[in-house]
Amino acid sequence: MTEHERQFQRLHDENRERILRYLTRLAGAAAAEDIAQETFIRAYRALAEFGGEAQAATWLYRIATNCAHDHFRRTAARGGAAAGDEALASIPVAAEQERQAIRHEAQTCISDLVQNLPESYRVVLTLSDMEGLADREVAEVLGLSVSTAKMRLHRARARMKRLFADHCCVRPDEESELGCIPKGGGCADPGCDCP
Repeated sequence: MTEHERQFQRLHDENRERILRYLTRLAGAAAAEDIAQETFIRAYRALAEFGGEAQAATWLYRIATNCAHDHFRRTAARGGAAAGDEALASIPVAAEQERQAIRHEAQTCISDLVQNLPESYRVVLTLSDMEGLADREVAEVLGLSVSTAKMRLHRARARMKRLFADHCCVRPDEESELGCIPKGGGCADPGCDCP
């Protein structure tokens, strides 16, 4: 194994899961694996030019973001469905399984709302709030100034807040865990004011 191959293997092993998680949140589970593979192919080809000005993870997020942009463009050109259109599994009845299902439904509801954001907002929100990157790192990944990244993140959060208010009814369960019921989704609680 050459030094280049060892370097790439280390880069891949240390970052694959986080890149795959990011792409799943950004593009949906169905497309994430293919986009991740393309990300690491591009990283392998460009590794010799990587000068280390950025952290390796930030550099990979940048490549992954570009690969996701390419995927979205190809999907839109073919008239394909939006990312993240996946059916929910049937909800189990047992109490613990029911709580897990409620959490999953809330996550799915939020994921669906994130998928409805414009791509520029979806990317910045995913990098910052879901992947935990600092504003400086988000700016670096997206090739923006820090102030532009912060402004875009602020706008993305404001849009998300409006979408959430328009589409979700949040209710605590008997153990005070919050659950999200899509408005118009048939809230069974007689005291609920969900439309």
